[in-house]
Order: sequence, then structure tokens, then C-alpha cells
Amino acid sequence: MDDNGRLGLIDFDRFSLGDPELDITTFQAEVDFEGLSASRRDDINGAFLAGYEWHAGPMDLSLLLAYRVHKSLAKVLRAVRAIRPDGDVRAARHLQR
Repeated sequence: MDDNGRLGLIDFDRFSLGDPELDITTFQAEVDFEGLSASRRDDINGAFLAGYEWHAGPMDLSLLLAYRVHKSLAKVLRAVRAIRPDGDVRAARHLQR
């Protein structure tokens, strides 16, 4: 991904081995935790979903939501369990997102 001269790499590990909704959510969750504005994250995630649906057809929105919530809560849990003095602060920041 190229964003105004910045290059970002996407690791497509485990893509296409299960539900397409999981593939979409894996990408979207990574974007969610980048330091982008909410509108920029929404634009990127919306474009990714639209492109996926253009090729594969409509996705199950309830399944997308369930996977996305799961990935977000898993990130919070990892942060709070981390052996870091600021783990609780990081977890709270992730939870707000």
C-alpha cells in the first residue's frame, strides 16, 4: 500500500483458508490499530470490503462484526497480559477504539 510516499506491506498469511469474512476482518483489524484517523481507516476498510465483495459477492455482515469484535478484544487481552508497565494503559487505549 502506498500512502503519500509511505509504503506499507500487507502480510496475507492464512488468507483464503476459511471464511472470506475472516480474511476481510484480518485486514481491517490491522488497519484499525494503525495510527490513522478514523475517517482514513473507514475509507481503507470500506474500499477493501467493496473490492472483496465486487469479486466474491456480498459478505455476511453479522459474521464480519463478530470476527472484528473478537479480533479487537483479543488485542486488548494481549495488551493487558503483556509484561509491560503500561499494559493496562495500552489495553484501555485499544478498548476505546
